[in-house]
Amino acid sequence: VSVWSNATFAVEAYVIYSSNITGEFGMQFGVPAGATGSWSGAGWGRAVPASVGTDGWSVRMNENSITQNRTYGGDTTDDTVHAKGIVITTGTAGTFSLDWAQAIVDAGATTVRTNSYIKLTRVA
Repeated sequence: VSVWSNATFAVEAYVIYSSNITGEFGMQFGVPAGATGSWSGAGWGRAVPASVGTDGWSVRMNENSITQNRTYGGDTTDDTVHAKGIVITTGTAGTFSLDWAQAIVDAGATTVRTNSYIKLTRVA
């Protein structure tokens, strides 16, 4: 997503991913030089067994700097991360991106699925 210089954007991302338990899922945001901000994501916790019992899901929610990487668990089915945050650009315009990969190198595939989205809304 292209962003202007000297602007503030609200960030919303809905990421549907598939990753096995070993590989897990890592994500962060890419921003233009000098940009600041923060984000948090609600997603499946790390190292959770593939079979979820009666206690429900383990959830990971942290406040992160806008470019900080966070890892979410993998499973045998599709999982999601719901992320929100803010990015503040300085004198540099550029590109805002969702950067993702396996968190732990593994032979299994890690995929971001169709219908995932990222949305930036200028708020200042």
